[in-house]
Amino acid sequence: MLWNRMLIILAVEIFAGFMLGKILIPLFRKLKTGKFDLYIGDRFKKDGSEPKFGGIIIALSMGIGLFLGISVLVSSYQIGDGGSGGRLGAAYVYCLLLMAIGIAEDYAKDRRKAILGFKLRHKVAAQLMLSIGFLLILYLQGDGTTEVLLPFRLGYMDFGYLYYPLMGIMLTVAVNCVKLHDCFGGDTSSGCDGLCATTCLVFSLIVAVCCNVTSNSEGQLYAYCIAGTCAGILIWGLSPSKVFIGESGSLFLGGAVASMVIISKLHFLFLLAGLGFIVDGACSLIQYAVYKKSKKLIFKGNSLHAHFKAKGWSDYKVIALFSFITLIGGVGAVAFSVYSTKL
Repeated sequence: MLWNRMLIILAVEIFAGFMLGKILIPLFRKLKTGKFDLYIGDRFKKDGSEPKFGGIIIALSMGIGLFLGISVLVSSYQIGDGGSGGRLGAAYVYCLLLMAIGIAEDYAKDRRKAILGFKLRHKVAAQLMLSIGFLLILYLQGDGTTEVLLPFRLGYMDFGYLYYPLMGIMLTVAVNCVKLHDCFGGDTSSGCDGLCATTCLVFSLIVAVCCNVTSNSEGQLYAYCIAGTCAGILIWGLSPSKVFIGESGSLFLGGAVASMVIISKLHFLFLLAGLGFIVDGACSLIQYAVYKKSKKLIFKGNSLHAHFKAKGWSDYKVIALFSFITLIGGVGAVAFSVYSTKL
């Protein structure tokens, strides 16, 4: 990895996140309030006009960083077999298509004041089809690997054609775990500003380290680009937020996390480094299932992070907790990647 150029790319992404926020937040706010004002307001104070289209800022800054990164790695012959960066392009398009679902949802809720948005089964079905489609695109690009590296030095297991539906389900689960980590059902009042982007930032840095261990320059670049765009959105999205990442941002980041695992070729990374997402998502599902059956609440909020927030924890304290959980899982992820190099 060309570190001096990578640092420049990260700096460009962070600066792009800042400038895109300056330009786009007033436009997004107009969609919600109907009023256009270039003045964003006090960065450290909410005024109720915060829009939900932060995912667009994330996608644009990610696109800039990825374009620059692919150019660097292609020019230095460090990417893929053919040097085209097609796998990373496919991963980015996958994230964009997921984000399109979120944009439609955010628009329905922010502009049309719809309470529920689209039906859950329709959204999950669309996500599953996009996930399997992404895997098939990689297959058409020449990546026909259907082997999965198992932990504890058990070697590789070839799933054959079952790889595509199974990995499609895994990607869909990962996407929704990240989405629930932002907020349940788009309810920003129960979310923690900057939590999802921060956890994704920590997760992507862990994956970058793992890819460095396995000499996967392609995965390393992708992970660092996601880290850069997460850092960029935190300029505006960290508590108190001036723009929410919304369904668009959480689905884009969910796609980024899921595709990062595929690009890294270390499929168990999500179970390890994604521990923060999994714990929060599992608590959300348990709360939902118990309440639907008995009308009783296990937690004070609709997720674990909402529970802590309801108990009076600050956003920063909740972010620190989940960052720590992710780092704990990251230790196992790095150990797993080190083991993989010794098979």
